[in-house]
Amino acid sequence: MGRAVRVIVVEDHSRTRRELVGALSADARTEVAGESATGDGGVALAEKVQPDVAVVDLGLPDLSGAVVLERIARAAPACRSLALTVCDDPARVLEAVLAGASGYLLKDAPVEEIVDAVVELAGGRAPVSSRVAGALLERVRSVAARPPRVPLTRRESDVLAYFVEGFTYQEVAVALGVSPLTVHGYAKSLYEKLDVTSKAEAAAWAARNGYGRA
Repeated sequence: MGRAVRVIVVEDHSRTRRELVGALSADARTEVAGESATGDGGVALAEKVQPDVAVVDLGLPDLSGAVVLERIARAAPACRSLALTVCDDPARVLEAVLAGASGYLLKDAPVEEIVDAVVELAGGRAPVSSRVAGALLERVRSVAARPPRVPLTRRESDVLAYFVEGFTYQEVAVALGVSPLTVHGYAKSLYEKLDVTSKAEAAAWAARNGYGRA
């Protein structure tokens, strides 16, 4: 880039914030345009200075990380956000990404790595810590390994679960408080969706594919 990357730091821990601001100020590639200890303050700051990058702690005291990321994305559309957190849980990572984070680093990363990540973000890349990337890959693998889900209605799912437990049509009818004829109607629709022809085949399909009554 032809100019320094303008950065804001949104971090409630004063020592961590000072370290980040100091490292970013000392690097010729970056320029600190402001800092805030709260999410509301960070959003207001982003709207005021329109930075290139926002470094955002996800553990702020006033707002959730996802809310802060979403609001910064609206307040400063050209700004890219780097999420910082102590958590490498894939669900939290995905939540942050969906909320607007373009990069994700753990807070125990060396400050030099965070500065490099800010520059990478401004250059269009998406830095992610190796631990976070590994956790995401495991989540993707586990999801890919799951069998495809069939869009059953609530009643079809109930009937299938009772079939797995060995209930007869009459017993399912009593359990659901409907007539046996109604259960047969649910079962017919269920069989068509699962491409099976009997209660036993439906139960076997459910066992293979992880369906059951919660």
